[in-house]
Amino acid sequence: MSNTVLILGDTGSGKSRAIKGLNPKETVVINVIGKSLPWRGWQNDYKKYNKETKEGNIWDTRNVESILKIFKEVSDNRPEVKNIIVDDFQYTLSFEYLERAQERSYDKFNDIGQNTYFMLTRSKTLRDDLTVFFLSHIEQGVDAYGATKTKIKTVGKLVDDKITPEGLFTIVLLAQQQRTLEGIKYGFVTNSDGTNTSKSPEEMFEDFIPNDLQYVKQKIHEYNTGVENADTTK
Repeated sequence: MSNTVLILGDTGSGKSRAIKGLNPKETVVINVIGKSLPWRGWQNDYKKYNKETKEGNIWDTRNVESILKIFKEVSDNRPEVKNIIVDDFQYTLSFEYLERAQERSYDKFNDIGQNTYFMLTRSKTLRDDLTVFFLSHIEQGVDAYGATKTKIKTVGKLVDDKITPEGLFTIVLLAQQQRTLEGIKYGFVTNSDGTNTSKSPEEMFEDFIPNDLQYVKQKIHEYNTGVENADTTK
């Protein structure tokens, strides 16, 4: 069973920048909107996938069927890959909605809900040594008690009411910035204060951690194995 992590945050909060800490030789990025990665020299680390040569580690696609095929291909045939990133996950929902906006029936919402379900559940069934990170934008929602809460950005009520995406993850991290004497510090909030949906197992993380997915992966592996500085490649 693969590990899955949901990273939430507003645009510019440091979600995609957190990819930089991962070993690019062990990482595949599914680039939903085809954007550039946010650090100098990123093209030296991530090359667009070539179907003919089967070389490259970044796929530009928002098609859910294609994403599921990439999951399977990496899990079955790419043992050197240890990390899969789905960057800007929420656009797989919103782009499908906009492309089908003229449809009057509710079929599009059913399809969007089903696609979300397939992506999130299939990601859990991959190779044991794989970690799948879903990076997504946020919005303000209302919880069951009527309180406003920061949550994953979705389309329509079906996904929220019938799936509750955060509920399919053990770890949900919220990207935030903190102002310090040294300047702005980017990081992840690891547990909710009641105003957001972040969460993680007890004693896995500090309350605020670096926005570095390799750091996140290392701490998960140490927690699961009970071994400090455990080798994440095993």
